[in-house]
Amino acid sequence: MPPPSQDERAHCALCWALLSKELGRSAEHAAFEIARTGAEGGIRGLLRTAARLYSQDKAEQRISRLVPEYWSRRSASERWADADEYIAKYRHALPNEMTEDALTRIHINFFKVLQQHPFVIRRLRRTTG
Repeated sequence: MPPPSQDERAHCALCWALLSKELGRSAEHAAFEIARTGAEGGIRGLLRTAARLYSQDKAEQRISRLVPEYWSRRSASERWADADEYIAKYRHALPNEMTEDALTRIHINFFKVLQQHPFVIRRLRRTTG
């Protein structure tokens, strides 16, 4: 078997870093035991967890790039209008702590709201879906 490529090594390192966040400092030992015993879905469960964590990490990276880019291209009045449009469309999906005094809070925290939006919608889909 040929040695792993640089990409494979990088992805493996990222996978272990993500699994370490999920499983703790002894992630390698925990992952081995899960795979060995079949507990928590065994290897399939580990792969599912790694895929979920990898997807979440990529989404967070993309959001952290796109939201500031969008923000910097809009004037204050455009952002205010965007927040009004957002409230009209998504008010029902926002967590309670964001909807108390919704207009003011969302306008003030619109940058943060945009960063959280994909995760709020994902949670909403999981609970209703």
